[in-house]
Amino acid sequence: MQGHLQKIQGFIIADEPTGNLDEENTIRTMAILKKISKECLVLLVTHEKRIARFFGDRIIEIRDGKVVSDKRSTSGTYERSDDSNIYLKEFEQDNIENSYSKFNIYYKKHEATPVFNLNMVWKDNKLYIQNLMDYDIIFEGEENGIQILNTERPALEMEEIENLSYDLERLSTTGNAKLPFHEIWHIAMSNIHLMGKKQLFITIILIAAAVMLSITTAKFTNMVSINEEKIVSTDSHYTKIDFNNISVFNHADHLEVLNFTWKHLRNNNYGYTFFTPYSNIYIAGSGFEQIKNLKQIINNVSYVPLACLEKNSLVYGKMPEKRNEAVIDMQVIKNLMASKGVVTTNFKTAQDFIGAILKTSSYKLKLKITGISNNHEPALYCG
Repeated sequence: MQGHLQKIQGFIIADEPTGNLDEENTIRTMAILKKISKECLVLLVTHEKRIARFFGDRIIEIRDGKVVSDKRSTSGTYERSDDSNIYLKEFEQDNIENSYSKFNIYYKKHEATPVFNLNMVWKDNKLYIQNLMDYDIIFEGEENGIQILNTERPALEMEEIENLSYDLERLSTTGNAKLPFHEIWHIAMSNIHLMGKKQLFITIILIAAAVMLSITTAKFTNMVSINEEKIVSTDSHYTKIDFNNISVFNHADHLEVLNFTWKHLRNNNYGYTFFTPYSNIYIAGSGFEQIKNLKQIINNVSYVPLACLEKNSLVYGKMPEKRNEAVIDMQVIKNLMASKGVVTTNFKTAQDFIGAILKTSSYKLKLKITGISNNHEPALYCG
């Protein structure tokens, strides 16, 4: 049993170990497996024939569940894929030369070679090229991420693989498992250096597009989801100062507020100065005898001078002509109708509020609504 266990420990099965790796990491992984194969049996499954031919000692090809070939590998070199560069030594060459120009044309025998049809014009120290073919013209250079090299395609010899070291330092058994910041930065920079110019440019564009999309989505969500009419309780002409947190508001506190207002707010640079009356304002019941003596409070309303109201902002009714007349904004009416109070249920439309009476609790003040504005303000305009 002990000998049987030793055999099991010397057997490795690798199913597509390089399936999601780039070429550099593929070579490193396969080099490790190649060294391990000298000490134990390694059975590797792959669809990459180049990998199998170079790294494998014995290649068994299976198709539709059946073995179709079983042979020893004879490949001595591994050619890199490197599709981003063009190696001229892989192509056939023809030359066209005259007193004005010299062209070197490279092509592969197994590919159909087109008839090149170009108009080339030399003017003002510039070369103009007119493409008369159905093929695209791509210029070699860093901006396109392509280089044309007058060399053979890079290849690996087995000796290089055998000399590749994969010994790693033993990890500490204690401490934080997270990578330090400098290591994360080093890995990120290494990955960026492995990118071509074109891939790096595309990555930057995608990151910028993601940031812009996030900002746009956030702004759109705020515009759609936030209803200002439900959260704004003060007319935009006013600067609201809240003294509700003062537990005791005595005579000295009143004087301080008056002095502050006179010193800083009397020039109206911050909006109109207005002291909200202690008494609340209500809309009185009308229409039915049973609700004539009832009243409903109007919350979140600002008293705004008639000077701030333009006639063309009226949607119903008319401008006030007397001191006890007022114009109410459509926003206040919407809030009243949404409250579904006993009094406001009698008003079916906004126009029904024309002629309604507004009352205060402590002052015997009555205001008659003569018009309705649509300034999107929680405002009551009065003289």
